[in-house]
Amino acid sequence: SCSSLEQLEIPNSITSIGTDVFNNCTSLKTIVIPDSCTMISAAAFAKCTSLERIEIPASVTFIAEKLFEDVPEGFTIYGEAGSKAEEYAAGYATPLNFEVKE
Repeated sequence: SCSSLEQLEIPNSITSIGTDVFNNCTSLKTIVIPDSCTMISAAAFAKCTSLERIEIPASVTFIAEKLFEDVPEGFTIYGEAGSKAEEYAAGYATPLNFEVKE
């Protein structure tokens, strides 16, 4: 169970994040995806009801549907302008907050 996990910095050796892998991690607030990652599968972070922010690098070129189902209002995706992360945030059923990572 990941019910007590609050921060997640995924190691550089990871190239993809699987379906439902962090689903229902209710204490998770911050996620950092490494530059080595190119794909994030469906519902990987769904029902993370405390999630505040995620950093998604430009290397991620595929983001599946329902990735952030049931995340709280105010949740923000940080990424690069013109990236898949920005496109995903704008195209979500209820548009998600997106900010360019400094």
